[in-house]
Amino acid sequence: MNNGWPNFIIPGAGKSGTSSLAAYLSQHPDIFISKPKEPTFFTYADAHPEFNSPDKFHIQIISDQQKYKAIFSKSGECKAIGEASTYYLALPDQTIRNIKRFITGYELLKVIIILRNPIERAFSNYMMFVMNGWEKLSFREAISQEVISNRLANGWSPSYDYLGEGMYSYQVRAYLDAFKDVRVYLYDDLQKDTMALLSDIFSFLQVDASFAPDIGLKLNASGLPKNKLLQRILNTDNPVRTLVKSALKLMATDQQRAAIKERLRSANMKREVISPEDRDYLLEYYRQDIDNLASIIRRDLSDWAK
Repeated sequence: MNNGWPNFIIPGAGKSGTSSLAAYLSQHPDIFISKPKEPTFFTYADAHPEFNSPDKFHIQIISDQQKYKAIFSKSGECKAIGEASTYYLALPDQTIRNIKRFITGYELLKVIIILRNPIERAFSNYMMFVMNGWEKLSFREAISQEVISNRLANGWSPSYDYLGEGMYSYQVRAYLDAFKDVRVYLYDDLQKDTMALLSDIFSFLQVDASFAPDIGLKLNASGLPKNKLLQRILNTDNPVRTLVKSALKLMATDQQRAAIKERLRSANMKREVISPEDRDYLLEYYRQDIDNLASIIRRDLSDWAK
């Protein structure tokens, strides 16, 4: 593989624990995870998108080759060098095409996919956008195929395709067909036995599998804010946030600052549950794809279809 490129990627899925997984892996002395965690280069290489959606995610996308390679410049002697971009799974065709275009020996790229029940994933995605003030529609309105089609046609980001991001069978098959080393895990695995999953990934990345990272913090959870003012302070540029960030830079590491912010977000969050009617609607939508995925990855996904 060409020097300067990652040798593994985590394509997602979104809202399936990729942020927590990347944070755990980054603690390993032989693993380097890029900052930003989600550069999304291979999806939009040389063609930076300008989305019209409220989230403005496109601002953090790195589409320039040299800028992308620069985020790995401090990887030092790490054996495993990677990044985690959820659009890689949502948009596999253009992503894989660009990986083949840029990386010589791309077949050896290690791919780590983690999937969550698509019903729970869609609702969590929606709640995150509600929490951040980006989504104003009800859940049932937001997941209607007409709304999704109109939004995408009007230049909204793929993240608002709450339905399409959960159609995993095609996405996973695309990576299995393109690469030799692909591991597919479930969000349920991460929740039930985090250390066992991490040990397996460490072995897959050919680093010390006995390393035990701090797994106490769960990142990027979704819900409704109890205090909207605190939510705005945490998520938008403002004088209070700037002052606090400046003070924390003098007293805490990047990892410690991220942990403080995440604990504040979590404490300020009220969990919401999908309605039985919406769950039934999505179950019918995803049922066949769940069956297809189960055959592809040879896992029992009957719990997803209950």
